[in-house]
Amino acid sequence: MTSIHQDTKILLDTVKVTFNNTDIATAKTYGVGSEKELSASDFVKALARMGDVMDNTLSTLVVNSAAYSEMREQQLIEYLQPAGAATPIATYQGMSIIQDDSIPVASDGTTYALIFGPGAIDYATATPTNGLVVQRDEFQKGGMVAIIQKRLVTCHVAGTDVDLTQTKPDTYLADLAAGTKPLFQVSYDPRNIQLVKYGFKVGTDYVVPTINSPKAKASEAVQDL
Repeated sequence: MTSIHQDTKILLDTVKVTFNNTDIATAKTYGVGSEKELSASDFVKALARMGDVMDNTLSTLVVNSAAYSEMREQQLIEYLQPAGAATPIATYQGMSIIQDDSIPVASDGTTYALIFGPGAIDYATATPTNGLVVQRDEFQKGGMVAIIQKRLVTCHVAGTDVDLTQTKPDTYLADLAAGTKPLFQVSYDPRNIQLVKYGFKVGTDYVVPTINSPKAKASEAVQDL
């Protein structure tokens, strides 16, 4: 797994456990658990979770490609052509759109969008002591050199703190991977959390197993027959 894919997974895992916190979910989600068909009006209701700072903060919308296709059908997407750019930039409500099929979509079209403001994620990397290892094997193909670069990564949603009643330093990574605990809590004011989660449904014709959604298990396929 490349560092980009690793970082994407860390980011989405972090966001997931952040929304496990009841206070954060109440303040910063809309439609999650009671998903309805994607609509422009519900998008605006989700944006209202930013309060009086929504118009000058939210900047990026991340969706599954199935949701992107649904947005195209509903003509919700505008395209900007920056001077000198080879391809136009897809936008919605002034936010740039990123397609990422790491955002799950269920067989019935249930999915969500993540709406980010600038600086929504505190992220940093560092190389630890002895973090660069060079190893040569003289017995492989006339001599091979392996270069191993270790790094430390920190990632959390700005405006939140780790909830030490839910996790400890020696169990944090396992808890993050499991994704079931509310590992973070509001640090001060939920309006400082520049992140909103909007749950909705897209048409099932846009859900393509092995392309933008996982392949159905055999038991699920039998039930769908």
